[in-house]
Amino acid sequence: MLHSDKARFAPFVTVLLILLWTTVGKAAGPDTVTVTVPVPPGYDIQNEQQDSLVAQLITRALDQWFQDNWHRYKEFEKAVATEFSGSRNEKYVVDYTPPRLTPDLSQAQMTVRVDSDSLKRWLRSIEAKEKGMALRPLFILSSDLLNLAPQDTALRIKDNVVAKTFFSQAYSALQKVGLKLEMMDLRSLPPMPPATESTMHALSQQLAGLPVNAALWVQIASCRTCGGTRMDILLYDLARKRILLARSEDLPLSSKDLSHSDRLSALFRPHIQQFKSEFEELYSSGLFFSQMYRLSLDDIENLSTFKEVEGELGRLDFVFSPALLFSVPRAGHYEIEFASHLSPQELQRQIGSSSLGRLKFKILS
Repeated sequence: MLHSDKARFAPFVTVLLILLWTTVGKAAGPDTVTVTVPVPPGYDIQNEQQDSLVAQLITRALDQWFQDNWHRYKEFEKAVATEFSGSRNEKYVVDYTPPRLTPDLSQAQMTVRVDSDSLKRWLRSIEAKEKGMALRPLFILSSDLLNLAPQDTALRIKDNVVAKTFFSQAYSALQKVGLKLEMMDLRSLPPMPPATESTMHALSQQLAGLPVNAALWVQIASCRTCGGTRMDILLYDLARKRILLARSEDLPLSSKDLSHSDRLSALFRPHIQQFKSEFEELYSSGLFFSQMYRLSLDDIENLSTFKEVEGELGRLDFVFSPALLFSVPRAGHYEIEFASHLSPQELQRQIGSSSLGRLKFKILS
């Protein structure tokens, strides 16, 4: 977890984590979809094997949910068909009613409750990848205890057991969630992970021109307050010059472990898996690539009407953490600040097609 006493990194991840918690907190719950599929003449629904029929109806329900909830469904129809087939559908279904025949006996009908929150997370992930938003992080490892300089990471992975073991574990785990770690020979790097706006800017400048857009920096250092060893894992967004994720863990590392890859693997594995889980949750929330917007509203009759509008905006899946920024109540003018992973054009279209489309509004980035 992110420790509050490790304040050097906290200010730069606080806003992102607050947005994540806000997003997780506004879960919409399951949606109900009723679908039908044709059955052969004389089909006896009581005696026939129903497994294949249920699977077919669930697939049809998920497909229908996408058509009803995703304006870009046609562009991603093949991706939907590939992902949502067979037993993999089960994780997106809450429950369903037993299938039954329609009155004319030509079709089977079933009502399915789908996990809309999980489906929306999958949607955001697919859209992020389609837009080329995948992170390409440079792997950096530093340690005063092990005499590992950050610019020597690529070299030391070949001859240092700790460096080699951590990189092997992290590479294998993180590539499954779209993080493919890169290694490169570098002339120089800061001795410590950046923790201020200026040092993050300096790191971004040093890595400019390289085929990476992020950095995963791992630091293993002595801990004066805990009397042992501490490991910091930080993921930097180089373009926006910010920390995306930060974990700081006490590490029970002894001198006996340093030459044993099996012991080191057991030590590193839970921390890497936890980092992977947090990255996956944050990535699928859409917040990784979100930016701040302002929604300018005019002709709002009164504060009560504005509160209704603010509530409606907060319920939209692609809007995070809306808050009043500026208002001139007598003129009916309000401005709301919020975060979103959508482009200004997509926001304009999505808000326009929602219940807020009746309002006079502008998107300001």
